[in-house]
Amino acid sequence: MYQDQDLILKMTTTSTRPFINANLIKQLISDVYGMDVMSYTELDSFADRNYKIFIKNKEDINGNQMPEGGECCVLKVINFQESQKPNVQKKIDQMQEILQKNGFNCTSSFPDLNSRQFSYHPFPRGIAEGQVDQCLVRLLKYIKGRPLGADKSLLTSSVLTELGSLLALFHCTLQDFPSDGLDVDINNIWSLENPRRVLFYYRSEKKLVLQPQIANTITEYADKLDTLRNALPKGIIHGDFHDYNVIIDWPRILNNKSNNHDNKSASNTRRENILKNYAIIDFNELSYSFPILDVVRLTTVVMRIQMHKHTTISVYDLVNVVDQILTGYVEFRQLSVFEMDILHLAIAYGFCLGIVTKQYVLSKDPTNMCAAKGIDEQTFLLQTWMKITDEVTTESLYPHMINNFLKTVV
Repeated sequence: MYQDQDLILKMTTTSTRPFINANLIKQLISDVYGMDVMSYTELDSFADRNYKIFIKNKEDINGNQMPEGGECCVLKVINFQESQKPNVQKKIDQMQEILQKNGFNCTSSFPDLNSRQFSYHPFPRGIAEGQVDQCLVRLLKYIKGRPLGADKSLLTSSVLTELGSLLALFHCTLQDFPSDGLDVDINNIWSLENPRRVLFYYRSEKKLVLQPQIANTITEYADKLDTLRNALPKGIIHGDFHDYNVIIDWPRILNNKSNNHDNKSASNTRRENILKNYAIIDFNELSYSFPILDVVRLTTVVMRIQMHKHTTISVYDLVNVVDQILTGYVEFRQLSVFEMDILHLAIAYGFCLGIVTKQYVLSKDPTNMCAAKGIDEQTFLLQTWMKITDEVTTESLYPHMINNFLKTVV
């Protein structure tokens, strides 16, 4: 049975993020972690509150070596909804330890004065007078670099290929990670795994109109997913692999001239370079699901970035994005015929879900022009992507990977 709509569909906006009095940040770090703060700045974030913290101490109370003055950590206060999943947070700690042992650059928590990786503290929701929630607090290792979303103009074909490889390495490294407690909630409308949940939402939300193309695409994807659900490979996925959850060491990449992706003997070297050049953050959506859905998330995000860079985008440009990402991905993890079979519709559904998300935001705030623009962008991308069977053939100029992809979906 689906739960109450407002609880399930509530978007995490400024009204639901933790409100933090800036004057209390230094006190919080001192009381919880026994550290003195030199300075701090708030970082961009959607659902949580993140602060870049400069620490005075060389050691915390437990003897853990801290950065020298001028270096920093990240104070993360997780939104109320995600804070209600402490077991998932414990899984995240275990997962990050495995990733680090395998050469990944990812965040890890500093223990507090009671040797806990995280703790709970009260914060108002949205505004100072808002409802008080118990929110999960972590102090994290700071990863140097910039998120992909902050430097969209630097997104080249070689970077796309390496992002595909990074994602495949993530999936392969965690293929044996225990999945208990990480199944996707059937009520989670925002998961790519639950398309019928979106249809249920539209039937119950009378003031929103589902356009025929979107309804047909969602239904077709849902039917295809039901058919292939037991055949699709499953594993641990990031769940939110987008442009602000990948941190990139741009100087290192730009100075690295060895980006030959055809030399298989250099595979180990490329693996090492990729893990040094890129870092993955924000695992709050970690789940046991279909790895191909992480590929879909990355692909749709990059397509949107490319459209912003060039003001418009053709079906051939979209196909090229898929080819570049998959070329890197399949070097480290082969896709099954079932994953290839669903990829076309899953990407289309990714755009549909983006439209639904922004329609919901706009229904709550009709003046939100960013949401209105996002609807137009995602609709254009969906319409362009759905031309693929008409405009793109197996004689496409794009290389081997996309030819195999098109033979499957056309």
